[in-house]
Amino acid sequence: MKVTTETGRTEPAEKSRWAGILPIAKVLLIVALSVVMTYVVTTKYLASDKLSKWAKQHGHSVLQDNGQLRSALLKVPARIVSDAKLPELVVDVKFKDMQKLQKKRLAALKRGFLIQTGDDLVPAKIRFGGQTIKVKARLKGDLVDHLQGDKWSFRIHVKGKNHLFGMRRFSIQHPAVRGYQGELLFLETLRHLGVLAPRYLFANVVVNGRDIGVMAIEEHFSKELLEKNGRKESVIIRFDESFVWEAKDGNRAGLAGAFDSYLNTPIDAFRSSQIKASPTLTRDYAIAGGLLRGFVNGLLPPSEVFDAELMGHFLAATELWGSWHSLSWRNMRFYYNPISARLEPIGFDSNIEHRSGINRRNDFGEPIVAVMRDALLNDAAIYAVYRATLGVLAKELDSGVLTNLLAEKQKEVLPALQKEFFLLQPFKLDELIQRAKLLSQASDDSLRAQAFNAYPTLLQAYLLKDEKGPYLELINAVPQRVAVQSLQWLAKGGAHNAAFEAVEPQQFPLLLAGTPLRTLPHSTRIYYKAPRGDEPVTLQVVSNIVGEARRYTTQARADYFVPLDKNPQPNSTLEAQLALHPFLKVSADNRRIEVSAGEWVVEGSIVIPKGYRFFIGEGTTLRFAPRGSIVSHSAVEFHGSAAAPIVLEGLPTETGDDGWSGLVVLSAEDDSSWQHVIVRRTTGMSWPNWSLTGGVTFYRSDITIKNSRFEDSRGEDALNIVHAKFELKDIEIIDTASDAFDGDFVNGRVIGGLFQGIGHAGGGDGVDISGSDIEVIGTRFIDVNDKSLSVGEGSSMVASSVTISQTGTGAASKDGSKLEIKDSTIEGAQVANLMAYMKKPEYGGATIDAENMQFVGDVVAARAQLGSRITIDGNAVESEDVDVKNLYKTVMKKGAR
Repeated sequence: MKVTTETGRTEPAEKSRWAGILPIAKVLLIVALSVVMTYVVTTKYLASDKLSKWAKQHGHSVLQDNGQLRSALLKVPARIVSDAKLPELVVDVKFKDMQKLQKKRLAALKRGFLIQTGDDLVPAKIRFGGQTIKVKARLKGDLVDHLQGDKWSFRIHVKGKNHLFGMRRFSIQHPAVRGYQGELLFLETLRHLGVLAPRYLFANVVVNGRDIGVMAIEEHFSKELLEKNGRKESVIIRFDESFVWEAKDGNRAGLAGAFDSYLNTPIDAFRSSQIKASPTLTRDYAIAGGLLRGFVNGLLPPSEVFDAELMGHFLAATELWGSWHSLSWRNMRFYYNPISARLEPIGFDSNIEHRSGINRRNDFGEPIVAVMRDALLNDAAIYAVYRATLGVLAKELDSGVLTNLLAEKQKEVLPALQKEFFLLQPFKLDELIQRAKLLSQASDDSLRAQAFNAYPTLLQAYLLKDEKGPYLELINAVPQRVAVQSLQWLAKGGAHNAAFEAVEPQQFPLLLAGTPLRTLPHSTRIYYKAPRGDEPVTLQVVSNIVGEARRYTTQARADYFVPLDKNPQPNSTLEAQLALHPFLKVSADNRRIEVSAGEWVVEGSIVIPKGYRFFIGEGTTLRFAPRGSIVSHSAVEFHGSAAAPIVLEGLPTETGDDGWSGLVVLSAEDDSSWQHVIVRRTTGMSWPNWSLTGGVTFYRSDITIKNSRFEDSRGEDALNIVHAKFELKDIEIIDTASDAFDGDFVNGRVIGGLFQGIGHAGGGDGVDISGSDIEVIGTRFIDVNDKSLSVGEGSSMVASSVTISQTGTGAASKDGSKLEIKDSTIEGAQVANLMAYMKKPEYGGATIDAENMQFVGDVVAARAQLGSRITIDGNAVESEDVDVKNLYKTVMKKGAR
């Protein structure tokens, strides 16, 4: 019965009836639409290539049979009406700047690929989450699949300190160019194995008011990528592929041409301006580039250049996924780890959509680029990890450990992707188990004759220096013989140009032998006398192919790397150490290297190889010369007693220098332990081309230290623990120039102990952690120049029964960190007792929850920056606008107090 009011409104009984009918109607509509769509598509397109193109545009990238397509079509209506949501980015670009991008795009479409230049970036704005963020944007991608339709690929540089999703450098691109959810699953596999991988997500994007739909957001190679993956800041390097795209001697640009080989290309880095501004990064860049050149030139085995474990994991993961594309030298990126002094691979651009066996040729008709892969797998250490990892991956797929992880990741994003790409199917995860098998060898195809006038350059020229002095390195990059016609120093303006003067006279033209394709070029060294005067000059090299009239001009690079023939991280053999240090001996079971009891002067450094334990017993004193140190690749056992402690200290010299470098334990397989050890006057590890900030450092080496003391530390950190578990019980750190204990990506506890006289050179912290989770219990801090407790970069600290007196700031939580502190006293703080703030926007605000605290002194109890939070006994402290940048220029500046 229909019941209505005078106004015609439907009464509850009628509403109830409609509530039951609507779901049934929705289902019938979906079924009807599915039937109609299946009929229309299969009858209209099935007999032509239009079907394949139409299906691919809507996500159906791999067609196996028509039945599969019909099955996908039946699911389309339900996918379109899905309530799955993605974040939305609104990009605004001014008309004139969009015209510049359009002009660049049209040129690329005509050429068939995109060439980047230095002035490509244009200003833009991105609106997201109620914020408007200023950015710079340019087109990105090598090939024009990045520039089709409305879904252009952009590289975004966020200006200032702002960020999006914790990133300041990222790309916006069509999901298809990375194989939709395939790239996400590939990167998740790498992360599962501990391999560096960029963040990858999806968002709806609007450009100048036009909704272009779902786009992939891919993190670029930046400091934020390293921080997110728990790595210290350093350089990311690559092989420079620019000559490949500028050349014309290949079957597309320079592909398969003279420059399409990692053996014949320069090396460069991301973030070049930051590297030039930092002496530390500049040094790291030189070492990283030198290591990679050492590998390319065959001077160093791969495991001396690359982290064998992570490279083995990376190669196994790429083969598991059939990702030949990630193994191309043009797509390989490497992070230099300044502690391990090794390069780590960064995986990306897997091209899962075109996954294949390693023998399958790629879209350009050349074989899979396997030369570099084969060189890596010829290293026994890398190959062993590679083979073992394939077995582990197969087991984890069978057991569901990895399969469930990937299935969950796919489930998170697939519904949102299928709203637009409604023919996109789930990736069949059961396929992966078949990919863990041995790699086949691939050989190069013969290539067509080269066009001599197609080369962008003939030579690579570098100004380098060794123990003999400065020299010019010339490398012929092409298969033909090259004649060097002249060398000249060019001054700015040209008024003071000068002739190049070699130590040994050279006859010009200087002939250089050709370099066969895909082989290592021969290099020629010419030692020279430095040009006179202080005016900056560059060296110009003029050359030509023998028999050809065209002259090529090359500017020699002065900032390149000498190829290294030895990894900078110290290593040694048992025999060498026993011969060098008469106080060393080997235990009866041949498992332990021991120091004989007594007082000893150490000549040089003690370097402990892997496979042993290093033991020092009570009543032993070791005195080191200024650059002396202990470098151990094995666990250390230093067991002194209260009456007869172990002493490690510098040896006084005639110049008054009584410091020494210190100690480092690197990737020890077993736990280390100290008790009753005194360490005095460390300066930080300093070897040629390798240095560490900590006077005592434990890297990937778990450690327990009890009843020990660190005195008069003169480096950046008295004690630095990185990527390890630890316990510090009743230790004392007294009189430091800078920080006392610095923990990076660690888990552990500080129990009891005393930190006193910290940071007398200015800016020193008591306990400073980043990316870590620790407890501090019953510890005393006296006279700490900066922060007694510093919790940063996504860390968590629980502190209790702590006593702090005379400090810059009692306890600070910053950059997405959380501090819980209770039953503690802070007295005599100069800046604030408690502070919560954000220094790095990609992490967000910080929190402090304090209970049962006692504050003594006139300074403000707590300061919480807007966006951060502090509570004291459950009561929130009013947040304020804190100028953090000014803080670090004044009261928190190194050496300010």
